[in-house]
Amino acid sequence: MIYLDNAATSFPNPESVIKAVADAMYTVGGNPGRSAHKLALAAAGEVYVTRERAAELFGARPENIVFTYNTTYAINNALKSSYIYGTHVLISDLEHNSVLRPTAAVTGNSFASYSMFDSALELKGEERTHAIISSIRSKMRPLTRTLICTARSNVTGTPMPIREIGRYCRENGLFFIVDGAQSAGYDDINIERDNIDVLCVPGHKGLYGPSGTGMMIFSTSAVLSERIGSFIEGGNGVSSLDVNMPEALPEKLESGTLGVPGIMGLGVALKYVSDLGINRIAEHDSSLIQKAYMSLCFNKKLEIYSYEPHSPILLFNVAGKDSEDTAAELDSRGICVRAGYHCAPLAHKRASTPVGGAVRISVGYTNTEDEIDEFIKAVYDITGK
Repeated sequence: MIYLDNAATSFPNPESVIKAVADAMYTVGGNPGRSAHKLALAAAGEVYVTRERAAELFGARPENIVFTYNTTYAINNALKSSYIYGTHVLISDLEHNSVLRPTAAVTGNSFASYSMFDSALELKGEERTHAIISSIRSKMRPLTRTLICTARSNVTGTPMPIREIGRYCRENGLFFIVDGAQSAGYDDINIERDNIDVLCVPGHKGLYGPSGTGMMIFSTSAVLSERIGSFIEGGNGVSSLDVNMPEALPEKLESGTLGVPGIMGLGVALKYVSDLGINRIAEHDSSLIQKAYMSLCFNKKLEIYSYEPHSPILLFNVAGKDSEDTAAELDSRGICVRAGYHCAPLAHKRASTPVGGAVRISVGYTNTEDEIDEFIKAVYDITGK
């Protein structure tokens, strides 16, 4: 089996991560923050270690790491806990439904609305960055208060100039939420340097952690802004006699029992990524995509919609063939890819894919050149060339 669907979920997990999850269920037990016995304190200690490792990787404070189930939950929490009724939201034209749908939900029943700025896919470098900032500026309204965008598209693999967008947001008083689903563990992101208010990331993609884990990572300025309200209320072992949620993070946004085994697995996964180094991971992944592209771009029976030389993603179709059919043929050859719209119709529209979407391959650190060679051979077999 050749697994090329890492943009959905990385596979396989490192052995150290699998062991950490098992160890949590065998030896830690306990409910962090609830009891003072040794097992509960051990669980709390392991959870804090994960906060520390996440904080180090993303340039945050440990107390500003809030655990969630996934990126989608994190984005919903970040937006809905900070949205000011009646204000205007900006998103890009590359967004996943995890951004589009909650944005539509919070603005649809108020006097506000949302607008999309241009991702300028046809441009490169500083010219593209300038075009994006110009588009954001043109979409601004007197009541614009929030900007949400992906750090890297899950469809095209295209990165956004997050640092420059963050600078614009900070200079213009916008609350900046970043969808880091495809960037965490691959791109260098530092929330303080990049002027990000909330970074939403998954544990199960580029961080190589367990499914069902994710994080909201808050900057110091976001915490001080008083824009953060609670999204889910309940018990967490803090201020139990108070009817209101505690004001301090992370407890303000962590109600109910945490998924300790997953968080412990995520902590080990963060160490795995840090030890390898994100530059090393990115170089490995992008080299495999470059190899695939350089072999496929000469095949006249293929339509390639997106190729970024520094990306773990390649998007294509076999001419005249539905993307799902191509994926099924690859699956019959033991190659796992994803076809369709990838939960991101905006990005597909921007990339001009046909009805039915396209086939996406997305590589990870465990993929090899031999596997890419097998994939290339399979594609040529399918196209009859």
